[in-house]
Amino acid sequence: MDILVYPILISALATLAVVEFRVLPQWFYALPFAKRKPFSCMTCFAFWLGVILTLPTCQWYLAPVLGLASSATAIIIREWTFK
Repeated sequence: MDILVYPILISALATLAVVEFRVLPQWFYALPFAKRKPFSCMTCFAFWLGVILTLPTCQWYLAPVLGLASSATAIIIREWTFK
């Protein structure tokens, strides 16, 4: 059960760091691909990062479900943080 929680939390926190708090260098955000989805959308980035982190640790059929869970977790953390 713990193996399912780790990709969700890691992808949600990494998404908040990259998209919301913009911790990467400014030249990254100036690149043309960084201005498009999934890099500009928090839920899209969390979903795809969750899918990518889930594939090596779990079965392939769990990847979309955990991707959705990681995007929901990122939204919940953001709402709790800025409340």
